[in-house]
Amino acid sequence: MGFGAFVEPKLIGLWRHSYCVERRLVKLINERAKKGEEGAKAAKTYHRQINNGTFFARAPEESLAMLYEAYGEHPRLTLGYAQELDGGTFDPQTPPAISTSYQAMFRGKYPELQACAYFEHRARLSILKAAVDYGLAHPEGPPEFGMSEDGKSFSFQGLTYHALPATFHSGMSWLREQPNFRLYATFWQQLLWAWGGFYLDDREEKEFDWMSKISGIPVEEIPTALEAFDRFFPISDGWFVTAGPTDVRMVRMVPWVFQGLGAHLRRGQYESDFSKLDPSSRFTRSDLAKRINCTVDFLL
Repeated sequence: MGFGAFVEPKLIGLWRHSYCVERRLVKLINERAKKGEEGAKAAKTYHRQINNGTFFARAPEESLAMLYEAYGEHPRLTLGYAQELDGGTFDPQTPPAISTSYQAMFRGKYPELQACAYFEHRARLSILKAAVDYGLAHPEGPPEFGMSEDGKSFSFQGLTYHALPATFHSGMSWLREQPNFRLYATFWQQLLWAWGGFYLDDREEKEFDWMSKISGIPVEEIPTALEAFDRFFPISDGWFVTAGPTDVRMVRMVPWVFQGLGAHLRRGQYESDFSKLDPSSRFTRSDLAKRINCTVDFLL
């Protein structure tokens, strides 16, 4: 995790809580896996793959290949585990379906499912980080696909890169055009695990200015940086959503236990009292309070 362009005491404290949430989510999954739950066992393996499995990769493209392989094996890890908790069978490749426990997760319930949602976002963040590394290592673009002779043997140049998904190639083309792309992975790390994966729509100007000061990305580039998941992992209707009559504009699937950290950060940012907020939606205060309560209950 990263602290950004500069460090404030309140942000150091927030990161401590963020690490604590992460540790407890991982511990919970390990405990569930020991009980024999297939979804938890798969989640435990997945976390190891994205957290440790690429450590010895010799190049960014090798790391990317490993990450995308793991990512492709678990396209709906959270939903598959939810169906198991509903009494069905775990399947990380399950097609979209209705699940009562999955829906309850979006109300702050089922921390084991929130852990899986965290792992899924952690995988996306790892891919974005590897993409930034690749862009820095190959500023002029990937090597041309073909063969080159080194005097002793033949080796394929760029084979691993060109075998990656088309969405990654288009994402890289977009990424290289951004003047501060080197900061994008850290920015998204802060967005997801410290800022709660959301911003307040009615205070967009203040929120973006604040994000700019902390991340080091110019304020006019913040909206572009927020496109990163849509560029690398395109989904219908995009990654940002406003869930109901609220000013909370959030990244889909961010666990409530992390959203609560972001809500707590806003409470300090906006005069320490939600009652002093004057949101355009009357549900914004209660939405932020519910998320804080969820995180507090989880950490107690």
